[in-house]
Amino acid sequence: MLTHLDEQELDAKYPLPRWFGLAAPVVRALLRPFRRWLGGSIAGRVGRVERLEAQGAVRDAFELALASAPLCFAPARIPFLPPAGTKQLHDFQWWLFIATAARCARSLGADERRRLIDQLPSAPAPGGVMQARVREELSRWRWREGDRRGAIDLVRQAVDADPTWPYARVTLAFYAKRSGLEDPLPALIDAVRADPLCLAHIESSFEDSPELIAALRGAVQPS
Repeated sequence: MLTHLDEQELDAKYPLPRWFGLAAPVVRALLRPFRRWLGGSIAGRVGRVERLEAQGAVRDAFELALASAPLCFAPARIPFLPPAGTKQLHDFQWWLFIATAARCARSLGADERRRLIDQLPSAPAPGGVMQARVREELSRWRWREGDRRGAIDLVRQAVDADPTWPYARVTLAFYAKRSGLEDPLPALIDAVRADPLCLAHIESSFEDSPELIAALRGAVQPS
């Protein structure tokens, strides 16, 4: 299970070298004869989904992601990984497909959102930060539908899925402030304690609430 904190540690420990961007076109050229095989693999589908989303082909990215997720349940053996490692990788890729489909479904219709929700009971394992992102996205759908309590319940599930990912807590604070159902400050304090770098994001998201930001700064910054 990969958490937000794990992602940060991996980025810090294994940063991409400067030559990586220059070497990428060469690598693509060398792999061109294997493009058809690579494109049909799960890893190849992950790359195609990411490119489609980046290009703005939201519906195509959604359909490919949703069609690819079930393939992770019967993955081919990866030679350089032990069986347990292969399963962990494909569990992560399942959540990656579902998280991408959830983002894309934001701008699609109710039918696409229902199709994605229908996939969730088959989740292969706890998904860490990916599961948190999916639950947070589902909470946004509930919020737009006017179900404030349902949105808060879902975003709390996102917090539970990965307590190190601060942005579910920021969304919880937004719901709390807009609905008046809860005090938003505790969620924001927990978000900054989980990841101090999110403070700038919070300040831009709540710039219409200077008193709240002042209270947050007073709670998380040393006097």
